[in-house]
Amino acid sequence: EQIIKAADAAKEVQEEIGEVTQSSEKRLSDVKDCFDDQEQQLQKVLAHIERANDLGTTKSSMFEDMNNLVSQLAPIAKDIQLVMNYIVLDLEWNQSYRGKEYSIEEMPFEIIQIGAVKLDEHKNITGRWERIIRPVEYVKLHGKVSEMLEITEDELKMGDDFASAAKEFLEWCGDDYEFITWGSSDLTEFQRNMKHFGVENNFPFPFMYYDLQKLYSKVYSDGKTRRSLKMAIEELGFSEDAEYHSAINDAVY
Repeated sequence: EQIIKAADAAKEVQEEIGEVTQSSEKRLSDVKDCFDDQEQQLQKVLAHIERANDLGTTKSSMFEDMNNLVSQLAPIAKDIQLVMNYIVLDLEWNQSYRGKEYSIEEMPFEIIQIGAVKLDEHKNITGRWERIIRPVEYVKLHGKVSEMLEITEDELKMGDDFASAAKEFLEWCGDDYEFITWGSSDLTEFQRNMKHFGVENNFPFPFMYYDLQKLYSKVYSDGKTRRSLKMAIEELGFSEDAEYHSAINDAVY
């Protein structure tokens, strides 16, 4: 019975991954169709020019350049298909030390750390990105946050402002990527902070990403239980050589 449940869970995970893959393939197919259509139109133009050339006219070098360009579209499309990055993202945030009633409704949590690891299409690490963010709404650290992150308010004062850091981070992510997070709250709070601080949100809709915490539960548990990152790492027997509750460390895990 446990084997059957594990198989069913693995099938669900595969279906979710398949949906994301199909979405990416469709976008690539649309790009290729566009290239094919442009090439067909150009071939018609070139045919007319050849006919004119037979009458003794000279074909413009401009059209020769266009023909060369079209010949390069296929390898360009191939390169586009191969470039897919995965951004493993983790955030740490602060909240009102006085309680929920003193929180900002549209932004109850203010991000103070961003950590991310970039993976290529083969899941190899190709880069890391981290920043400490200077809070402006919840400047005084909540007691539990201070204890958990082991960071001081003086250290936070030296951090970057959120808007600048977020823009730099999104540029670092590149043009073609999918997010991987432990749970769904990181991307929710990231977008709330973006809206509050006036950072343009160009994420697609629907916003596709991999919730690794959910996928872990489907494969290794009942599909409903949500384990902490630390518990999952221990269950899998992975090496624990860095402190938890650091944005970059958690992203690496």
